[in-house]
Amino acid sequence: MFEKIKTFFNQIFTQRRTVDMTVGSPLKLILFFAIPMFVGNIFQQMYNIFDTMVAGYALGDDVIAAISSTTQFSFLIIGFANGMNSGFGMMIARAFGNKDPYKVKHTVAMALLLNIVSTVIFTTLAVSMMRRMLVFLKTPADIFQDAYAYAIIIVAGLCTNLFFNMGSGMMNAVGNSTKPLLFLIISCFINISLDVLFVVVLPFFGVSGLALATVIAQGISAVMCFVHVWKKYPELVPGKEHFRIDWKYLLDMFGTGISMGFTGSIYAIGSVAMQGSINSLGKTYITANADARKLLSLGMQPLSTSATATATFASQNYGAGKYDRVTKGFRDVILVGFAWTAVTTVFIYLCAPFMVRIMTGTDNLEIISNAHLFLKLNYPFYLALGPLFVLRMGLQAIGSRVMPVISSMIELFGKLVSAFWFVPTFGFVAVCLTEPVLWLACAIWLAIAYMIYRRRLKLRVQQAQSAM
Repeated sequence: MFEKIKTFFNQIFTQRRTVDMTVGSPLKLILFFAIPMFVGNIFQQMYNIFDTMVAGYALGDDVIAAISSTTQFSFLIIGFANGMNSGFGMMIARAFGNKDPYKVKHTVAMALLLNIVSTVIFTTLAVSMMRRMLVFLKTPADIFQDAYAYAIIIVAGLCTNLFFNMGSGMMNAVGNSTKPLLFLIISCFINISLDVLFVVVLPFFGVSGLALATVIAQGISAVMCFVHVWKKYPELVPGKEHFRIDWKYLLDMFGTGISMGFTGSIYAIGSVAMQGSINSLGKTYITANADARKLLSLGMQPLSTSATATATFASQNYGAGKYDRVTKGFRDVILVGFAWTAVTTVFIYLCAPFMVRIMTGTDNLEIISNAHLFLKLNYPFYLALGPLFVLRMGLQAIGSRVMPVISSMIELFGKLVSAFWFVPTFGFVAVCLTEPVLWLACAIWLAIAYMIYRRRLKLRVQQAQSAM
């Protein structure tokens, strides 16, 4: 048994430079591709948790509340930019699956141009709107300055996050997820070291030190990604001729990127409204929500990374015209997600209070009990969240842009209703229940959308076969 496990992980971490996902076992390919991304995301979550621990132990609960009060607005900007890059990555994967070397390089060139323009626009908007947004979010006065100091550095350094995601997305598109993992792990250790330097050794930085550490670490990882692509992936490095603009293709790329970006940002707009309603409940609930979300995000990682891997798998097979493999990949990953939900739900019911206490250093029983309530009400609904992730990203990967955006609009509407009515009426319990109910509604919507789209794909295949 030990030898089999060792062989399995050796296969993963000695992954070929590029991987053709159009042949072989769908689940095995997806898992081999997803596990390095999962490990990388766990490291990323761990240094986010370490940020919280440093803030909690060295600076106190109020600093955790300050950071958390800005998280959703930052995610709105960063989520849109990174969603666009996910869309561009799917276009690269589709060209790769279609065995079209020129289109692969052309797609990379167009993605680079679109990213440069996006960076300028998003950074300018975010920096100029930050102070007014914190006022709109009802950020408590006694944590306002710390919240602003942290958020303004994070959004000013948006380019580091965006270009790391572009570089890693390029390698993911051709089936290699191990190098982005390596660069992310290095980035995590740099971030943790800088957290200690800027907050513990040089305490005058305060909360700004946590933000600086994050931006610097992301910048280093972005540089490593692009240097590696330049040296090791000539099939991804565009020449001068690949920057010639094909407006039809550029608009197609832009449409895919905007669709993915809006899918994330529409969801995030609702989260911003929810954050405003949480802020109005007071610092105790802000901190409890933030602490619980660290553990919630940690549990989500296998679901989100397997969905991302499935999207790359689906893009390559869609480009190759192998639609049945797409269906099998979706089904297998959703079933694995159900098993993960069962295991993690049992764990969180038994261990959440202890985990919250260790992670944040808080002895406030009200914070701990509310964080535990949040987790108990959210984790069982991973049964809906897993299919939601797979179908939302998978439908985008195979060319269905509208239905995933509509699912995000359902989430937006639900969060707005909750933020302006349910939370003021029912308090923190409404905060705990809002997302699980919306996950279920959106999963049902996307399942219906996928069945309709799948029927259309089958009809397209039949028509192509009859025309031969």
